[in-house]
Amino acid sequence: MEIHDFFALVNSKILKDVPIALTIGVFDGVHRGHEDIFNKVKEYALTHPGTKTMVITFSQNPKIKGQMFVDTLRLREEYISSFGINYFTLIDFCEEISKISGNEFIRLLCTMCRVKAVVVGEDFKCGTPNSQVTAKELEKEFESTGNSVDVFIRETIMDDQVRISSTLLRQMIQKGDLDGVKRLSGRPYVIDLVEKAIVDNKSLTFATSSINQVLPPFGTYKALLKLKSGNSIACKVTIDESKLMIDKNEKDVESLSIITKEL
Repeated sequence: MEIHDFFALVNSKILKDVPIALTIGVFDGVHRGHEDIFNKVKEYALTHPGTKTMVITFSQNPKIKGQMFVDTLRLREEYISSFGINYFTLIDFCEEISKISGNEFIRLLCTMCRVKAVVVGEDFKCGTPNSQVTAKELEKEFESTGNSVDVFIRETIMDDQVRISSTLLRQMIQKGDLDGVKRLSGRPYVIDLVEKAIVDNKSLTFATSSINQVLPPFGTYKALLKLKSGNSIACKVTIDESKLMIDKNEKDVESLSIITKEL
């Protein structure tokens, strides 16, 4: 999967003649609803030879400023790559992009590549509050730019009559319902430990202030520490107001090259 900056692609036009099926969203805590969208993008590309696939996402949540993510950007890339997507395109949600109208954004998409299909959820919208384009308006907006684009609006995926969403995942994590998170996302809840740890003979300690993800309630959890080597170590994780501490066997500490811990 190739990783690109959105505006770099728009300005360079290296994909301007490439037919692409794409989707746009934050896709935080990649879950079953997102999976349905990615699979539809892939299905379209497979049935239209020569068409590539792209996921366009954001460095920050445009809907909620300062919102802690379920996943880090690195984890989001990893999960989306597993679906066989060709291009992962990142929008740095800065002041410039926040002032773009929905129609202007559509025109940027058509400048960036040859948009063949767009797959979005029912609640999709883009542009400033006064100039938003909703999912149902996408096809018409593309037509206004002189482009005929297949638009697919995916119905919300439900779990026991509850709408599956990134917001629901955050709430589950904050309540400590990690089994629920696994059920909706298809994988264990993961914390990406990217900062340097304080290491002693039997533990690793991280400041919670260095973790830019939603954390479960304070307490002790059984966990799996995943290493760059691909090996995993069973461990115990304790989270309190100031730190996350991983207790493990003394013999394993020297071999640590930490990446991720799964709760």
